[in-house]
Amino acid sequence: MKSRLLSGVAGSAAAALLAGGLLSTSTPTPASATDDTLPNTEAQATINTYLKGVDTAWDTGTKAPGTISLTPQSGQAGAKQPLLQRSEVLERVDIWKDAGLDIKDTHTEQTPVEVTESSNRIELVSSVLTTWSVVDEAGIADEPFSTEFRKVVLTRANSSAAWVIIEDALLPDDYFDDEDSQTTVTTPVSSPETESNPDDTVVDDGDPITELAPLGEGASEEKPVEGSSGGGWTIPPVLDLHKGKVSVNQNKLDRKKVVAKAKQWSKSTKMSTNFPKFKNNCANLASQSLRAGGWQYRKSANPRDLRTWAPKNLVGKTTRTWSQASSLHMFVALTGKKQRKDIWSTKPGDLIFADWGPNKYADGKIDHVMIVTGSTTDKYRTWPRISQQSNPRYNIPLSDQVNRQYRAGVRKIKWYPMIMD
Repeated sequence: MKSRLLSGVAGSAAAALLAGGLLSTSTPTPASATDDTLPNTEAQATINTYLKGVDTAWDTGTKAPGTISLTPQSGQAGAKQPLLQRSEVLERVDIWKDAGLDIKDTHTEQTPVEVTESSNRIELVSSVLTTWSVVDEAGIADEPFSTEFRKVVLTRANSSAAWVIIEDALLPDDYFDDEDSQTTVTTPVSSPETESNPDDTVVDDGDPITELAPLGEGASEEKPVEGSSGGGWTIPPVLDLHKGKVSVNQNKLDRKKVVAKAKQWSKSTKMSTNFPKFKNNCANLASQSLRAGGWQYRKSANPRDLRTWAPKNLVGKTTRTWSQASSLHMFVALTGKKQRKDIWSTKPGDLIFADWGPNKYADGKIDHVMIVTGSTTDKYRTWPRISQQSNPRYNIPLSDQVNRQYRAGVRKIKWYPMIMD
């Protein structure tokens, strides 16, 4: 069990280790936000102790204490710090157990992104990365991790009193970034990587499709009854709307290669230098994974043409189907893929699209896409695990992903899980 607050000198040192390849993951900071520092060493000490308590709750469950003894500061007696995250962590521990994962060790890192400080109050928004060492029911070990934004507020009674955390709140994933941003952060710095499907580009002629089709009601997020097989599929409204008018052909996907690529580039904010990188990279990662799985590029001169899909089209622009989740969903549907009736019957290699914003409520436009990269099986059924970018998450239980959205205040979600056969 290890915890540390990465700020100031510590953050710089960690960055140097990451650049040298000595650490396998980095605490992510979104492109639209900048790292901040927390110069107050006594407040930092409180956060460090608090994070150790959070990790203990993950590792020991209900045995974790409800309060933590803070280290004495400035000659004062150590104060008692309530473990505000305890109930949240215990609920998530149960979710991981239900998904067939036994947590052996937890490691939390935290990088300040926004710091507002006055004499006796500090408000801190941080990017938090949690890595778990787990073993599934088949005895297979793994190290999934998840990043998220949290807001912490610390106060003290006076200048000689200890800093105590009075608020610890989970924030929505889009706290800094919006799905529609296509501002390129970095452009490819090398030639396209060697692929099993070398240049097999299809040039699309004819009238472009530029308007998004209606989404429909989405799939069920209700967990199936124990022992039931679940499954089934529906035809996406996109196919009904364009039936007979357009056909986008694609190669058959190699699901194992899709999963391998998604896992490779979901372990940090670092992305392949062979492709553009954006403020939000959820669709970018999904597209790179589909390409690795065998899909061919489709190009025209119009980057908004929903029949096309490529990191660089005929005029050198990234198609929105490559970089935006809503448009990628449209493209996937136009290739003839069907939608599962529930999110729990998804299989490794499937894509799950979600509409949960803006303002924490589904509005009829997709905001996010994740890749199913694994599964665990208990005595009743198989439970999916997902990986994604923005925020990076690696092979976590889908059930934990669903839970954290609602805990962050999302009130309504519509899901669109696509069968990628």
